[in-house]
Amino acid sequence: ECFQCPPHVVLFVFLLVAGEFQVNNRTGVISTAKPLDYETVTSYVLRVQADSMAVVMAQLRVPSKTNTAKVYIELQDENDHPPVFTKKFYIGGVAEDANTFSSVLKIIVRKTF
Repeated sequence: ECFQCPPHVVLFVFLLVAGEFQVNNRTGVISTAKPLDYETVTSYVLRVQADSMAVVMAQLRVPSKTNTAKVYIELQDENDHPPVFTKKFYIGGVAEDANTFSSVLKIIVRKTF
């Protein structure tokens, strides 16, 4: 038994490293390492391994315990295209004695995909 190793300490290690992601080896939080593009890759599969602290202190000859898991990451597509006006120009009119907040013109804009 290792009396110098806290039993609750676990290190997280990528087995299959994807350059787009990184893992905090103390907390296990996986985060992006660079910008992602849905149009290029829509999903990732990572293999993560958790090792007990005994692995780090191997010189103590303490047996380590490990486990692995697959992490599936699905990207959500963001609309990265600008909106499009339905006309090139608009003409509106309003009476000079119109009430405040009177409607002047309705402009229609479409989302593009």
